[in-house]
Amino acid sequence: MLYLYDFIFMNHHRVVIYVIVILSTSIPLSPMYNFRLAQKVYLVLVRIGYLYGQNYQKPLVNGCQTSHVLYNCRNLTGIDNLQIPVKIIVTDKDDVINSIIKATNHQTPVKKEELAALSEFQKELEQCYNSFESSHAGENLYYERRSKQYHDRADVPKNRVITIPDQIKTFAAMFLDQPHRVSRSYGDLSREIGSKIFGVNHSPISYYTSAFAYYRLENLFNQRNRNKLDPKYKKCKYYLLMAMRYLTAGGEMPKLDNRRKMETYCNKIINVLNNQQNYFREFEKGCKIIEDQCEQLGISIDNRDTLTTVSFVEQFKKRLGQEFTKG
Repeated sequence: MLYLYDFIFMNHHRVVIYVIVILSTSIPLSPMYNFRLAQKVYLVLVRIGYLYGQNYQKPLVNGCQTSHVLYNCRNLTGIDNLQIPVKIIVTDKDDVINSIIKATNHQTPVKKEELAALSEFQKELEQCYNSFESSHAGENLYYERRSKQYHDRADVPKNRVITIPDQIKTFAAMFLDQPHRVSRSYGDLSREIGSKIFGVNHSPISYYTSAFAYYRLENLFNQRNRNKLDPKYKKCKYYLLMAMRYLTAGGEMPKLDNRRKMETYCNKIINVLNNQQNYFREFEKGCKIIEDQCEQLGISIDNRDTLTTVSFVEQFKKRLGQEFTKG
C-alpha cells in the first residue's frame, strides 16, 4: 500500500480516482446515499499528502454511489472478503479529468447539458456574464452552469439566474432562428450541444445577449405599469427574442465564431436592452407582427400547431426583415 501512495504523490499531480467495485450477489444494494466513505478516502489522501510534504488538492472520486453502498453494507458477513479494484489516473489537465467524468458517467442517466457544464467554453461563458456585473449593476445576470449553483445565495434573485436549459432555449430562438423548436423539440436541440450550441469557438456575448433579452422580456410580462406586454403573447416569447435581434441589429448576422464582429453586432441589441422605452417599443413591434401574421393566416395566436411550424417561422423572418428595412 505504501508503494501505491508513493505513486500517487511522486509527480505532484492531481489525481482522479475511479473506483470499480465487483459486488457479490449475496450483498444487497442499498438505494440510500451516504458519502462518508468517499470523505474518508479524501481525508486519508490528505493525511498522506501532509506526510509526504505535499499540499494535496481535493481528489475527484468517481464511484461515490458504490462507496455509500459499501458503507451501508459494512456489517454484512463476508464484506471483508470483497475485492475492490481501484483505477488511479494521475493528471494535471482539466480536459483529461472532464473526459474521464464523461466516459464514466454513462451507467446512470446524465443529461448532456450537465456534462456540457464541464467544458472550457462554459467557464468562459460564466466569466462573460460576470464581466457585465458593473455595467448592469442591480440587474446583472448569474449563469448557473452547475446545478443549484446559487441555490443557497440569498443575495441572488431567482429571476436573474440563467440555467443551461434557459441558455439553450434563448440562444436557439434568438441566434439560430429556431423559436419553434424550443418547446416541442428541446431534446433535439440539446443534442446539438458542442456544434450549433456551445460551440468551442462561439462568441460568449451572443449567449449573454439572448439571456439578457429574455430577462427583459419576462419583466415586461410581469410589470404592472404602462410599459407592460399583454400576457397573451407570453406563449410567443421565443419568437419575440428572435424579433428583438432582427428589429435592432438586422437579419444579416456575422458567423458565431467571429468574436470581434459578433461583439459589435450584439452590442447593438444590448444598447437597446439598456433602455426600457426602447426595448419595450421593439418587443411591442414583435407582438404586432405576430398578431398581423396570425390574422393573415386566419388562425388564433393560441394555435400552437401552426406557431411551431417551419413555414410560420420563415414568414415571420420575412416580415421582420421588411420591418428592419423600413426602420
